[in-house]
Amino acid sequence: MSENFKCRLAARAFRSSSLKKLSLVFNFLDFSSSAVSPDAFAGCEQLEHLLLGSYNNFRGVSSDKMLSLFDSLVSLEVLDMTNVQLETVPVEMFRNMSALRELYWSENRLKSLPDGLFPQGR
Repeated sequence: MSENFKCRLAARAFRSSSLKKLSLVFNFLDFSSSAVSPDAFAGCEQLEHLLLGSYNNFRGVSSDKMLSLFDSLVSLEVLDMTNVQLETVPVEMFRNMSALRELYWSENRLKSLPDGLFPQGR
């Protein structure tokens, strides 16, 4: 894909007190690059469904950036990261996602998951 067609996400790109669902599938977002701010989802505390699957890239995203991206999503119930080249997941990824009920991670590059990723009782 040409550099001219790559999408960018600024900090607080979707800031809203009422946004419940957000689909970014098929957007060719490279979350490992500076084109996507670590604070892109900041201000989306009411977001319940986040669809990131297919044709977005999480390969090589640092643990710090991954935590920053998802840290404010305290109301998230559904997270779809199907086929996003996900290789690793920080153990703290779900620390603030007590409402998470559905997680889609198929067709990724995960070889193992860290102990403690899913707190007991969820």
